[in-house]
Amino acid sequence: VGLLKALEESGSVSTLPSVSYFPLCFDCSTADTLRAFIAMFRLSKALSTVRHAVDKGVPSQDRLGVRPALEVSLMGLRSRLAHVMHEDIDNKRHRHRRRHSSKKGRSGKGKAHETQDAHETEAEHGEGEGEGEGEGDALPDLGSLPAPPMPHSQEWGLLCPLTGTPQTLSVSSAPLAQMVDDTQGTGTAMARDSPYGKAVCAAPFDALVAEGARVAQALRHIDTRLQYSISGYKNSWVIKPAGKSRGRGIFVSDDLQHICDQVGRPEETFVAQRYVERPLLVHDYKFDIRQWVVVSSLNPLVIWAYDTPYLRFCSTKFSLEDLDDPSIHLANNSIQKHLPEYGQDAGITGEGNMWDWDGFREWVESMGHAEYLKHMGQTQTEGQAEAEAEGGVYASPESLIKGLRHRMMEIIIASISCGRFDLTCPAEGFEIYGYDFLVDRDMVPWLLEINSSPTLEHATPLVTRHIQRMTKGLVSILVDTQRGLGVKTKARTGPAFPSIDAPHLESILEEGAPRDMGGWDLIYKESSKMTCLETAFGLKMGVTGTEIPIPPIEGQRHRHQPQHHSTHQTGQTGRAQL
Repeated sequence: VGLLKALEESGSVSTLPSVSYFPLCFDCSTADTLRAFIAMFRLSKALSTVRHAVDKGVPSQDRLGVRPALEVSLMGLRSRLAHVMHEDIDNKRHRHRRRHSSKKGRSGKGKAHETQDAHETEAEHGEGEGEGEGEGDALPDLGSLPAPPMPHSQEWGLLCPLTGTPQTLSVSSAPLAQMVDDTQGTGTAMARDSPYGKAVCAAPFDALVAEGARVAQALRHIDTRLQYSISGYKNSWVIKPAGKSRGRGIFVSDDLQHICDQVGRPEETFVAQRYVERPLLVHDYKFDIRQWVVVSSLNPLVIWAYDTPYLRFCSTKFSLEDLDDPSIHLANNSIQKHLPEYGQDAGITGEGNMWDWDGFREWVESMGHAEYLKHMGQTQTEGQAEAEAEGGVYASPESLIKGLRHRMMEIIIASISCGRFDLTCPAEGFEIYGYDFLVDRDMVPWLLEINSSPTLEHATPLVTRHIQRMTKGLVSILVDTQRGLGVKTKARTGPAFPSIDAPHLESILEEGAPRDMGGWDLIYKESSKMTCLETAFGLKMGVTGTEIPIPPIEGQRHRHQPQHHSTHQTGQTGRAQL
């Protein structure tokens, strides 16, 4: 929950948007956030339904059963597209200007103009007689029609049913049924009654699929919150209880009713996070990456990353057919080691279901260009064409690994910068964190969670080796470099950060600075203390003012309290004192 709240405010502190590296997450402990989750679940389910119809096709014998869900999905996604493109605002302004101008010049207008205005209004609101209903009439182009309102809860029920229960949510005194009715805030309006909805209901199935492809492609490039690259056909979400570690209480589900029943329990607080349905697989096994990070100073901020993260594998080959099996979906060693499937394929997943970073690099490099792209579902020609179309360079396996590592460092810096003043690290102390990353099929890392005081249990020989090495380096950081404050970097002003071509100490340290830190790389160091919180755009958030003296209490002897001109800075709390 703490990470979620810190990243929600990341836009003012970091230029790296959290939706580009953190799967969308909701704190389900309040009524408003639970409504927001339900709304996003429905939109994501709509996108999954449309993508499946577009990518996989629908057999003729199944089209009648699939059609109602596909229609609702199209209405929801088209409404969402209009919202993110501000079409709804533009349409309101257009109607307001036209009404204002018509009132101003109504006395001088003829009946023909008034009739034209009436016809335009009917077209916008779908009040024309027999619109799209005549047997001989040509069906309107779906892309040319105004967007419908967001579907009503009753319409969404065709796609992802959610009914009221006697259970009372801990976040509200209202039953779940009332929460569902208030989710969209659309009143009694039905999307199917709009011109777009009527046209969708009358259009042939192939036209629905074509319209779905158009809308989904537009949303892919515009609506980053849908996180197209990690979403699949199931619309799965991982539900985590707040304040617990080692994977306790975590489950994966694509059933909205089941999720709401679980998060509504009053004794626990849950967060719902989008599940990465397109993970990179090693021999068909899902894995995550544990990366150790040390913050040796908060102000100035000094961050170190261990140079050898390690992979943690699941024990059963990946599949979305069974979301209840933790051996498929949860790579946490504290869960896997207690499962009967644990270690059954040690020849591939390694001893203790773990690989070190060198093993992962060798696996990627051994696949080569053609094999890697085949693993991604592309040919080499398609990979080159896609890279050129996006203005990029066709990457080699070596550059993919280098770019992956550099992106992980960017995410670490961005996430710590967002929550630096909420960290529990003492002013003269340090803190070690366990970052958990997951890599998608496009070789892009995603931050799953950050563990404070991560377990350093000698669970496997691989972990034991790294713990012994990194703890010795940690002593060097604290003693030899004085928590990194004694290290001099090449950057005289602003923070120092390694380049992608030299992602180690040599790219930022001055000559003569210590370099043998037991595997720890200095990835970020501010040149001076921050006197007030600065935004990503260089704006300082300090508040300058005059202290107001407290008036004496009646009956007490008056004491002179001079005014002091002061500047209240954010300091260690990160909040301006007003």
